[in-house]
Amino acid sequence: GFGQWVEVTATDTARLGGWKLHVGGVTHPLPDHLPLEVMVNDRLVLAASGDVLTNGGIIPDIILPGLDLQGGTVDIALYANGLEIDAVMPEDNWLFVPGRTLSLNQTSVDAVANDEAEAWCPGSSLFGDGDFGTPGTLNAPCPPPVICGNAVIEGDEGCDDGNFTPGDGCEPDCTLTPEPGCGNDLLDVGEGCDDGNQASGDGCS
Repeated sequence: GFGQWVEVTATDTARLGGWKLHVGGVTHPLPDHLPLEVMVNDRLVLAASGDVLTNGGIIPDIILPGLDLQGGTVDIALYANGLEIDAVMPEDNWLFVPGRTLSLNQTSVDAVANDEAEAWCPGSSLFGDGDFGTPGTLNAPCPPPVICGNAVIEGDEGCDDGNFTPGDGCEPDCTLTPEPGCGNDLLDVGEGCDDGNQASGDGCS
């Protein structure tokens, strides 16, 4: 759609004119008639449209018609004279939230650190027409990752006892072990079945 965009952050001085952005199987050349000079920590916003009425209210530095990130399911890579400068591959545990960008943690802008799935998180700063992200400016820090099994209760964990033993009060997915009894969806001692409810006539009463 017209609201799609990607931001490039410079880790060194460079002239990006003529470089190529590869998104999935599509190549988008950056204008070679412009010097596109960047200094360290400069940011360029590359967007599918420059129309603020249809692109969510962002003001891009470069317009790449047809830019389609396909919901974050394709590889994105930046090339200079055939040399890969940086690439980001989609991760299964990326958290996509409608109306929020997938933002890179401000301490993970180099080509190695940005490969970690934990370096990305939903944008939290309001911009444009009501979406969340920081196009052209420093991203907000990502919250610490939630790690089940580290003996620290984080995020929406109900518990974290530092192990992955089921039935010990804290389950392997860091939820509390259900209390024993009919209707807890667990087959406790003395039960012939347990379907998670106490309704009669459904095969387990």
